[in-house]
Amino acid sequence: MSQWTGEPRKTKEMINPTWFDIKRLPDKMMPADKQWLPVVLSGKKIIATAKLGPFQKTLLEEVKLQHVDSFPDD
Repeated sequence: MSQWTGEPRKTKEMINPTWFDIKRLPDKMMPADKQWLPVVLSGKKIIATAKLGPFQKTLLEEVKLQHVDSFPDD
């Protein structure tokens, strides 16, 4: 999917939704996101596994990325 419809809304988890240019992602992200998000934005399909510590501030293990051709529901 390369298009978006609708407008981002505030939630308990996302207080201030903000758009970012794909080539200029913010430095401040959840630790696992820095590893899997660029792969997904490049168009690849992956299954990612991340084990995070309290409040999702630290990685407890290395992020595991499994590249796939399709998802079970594709």
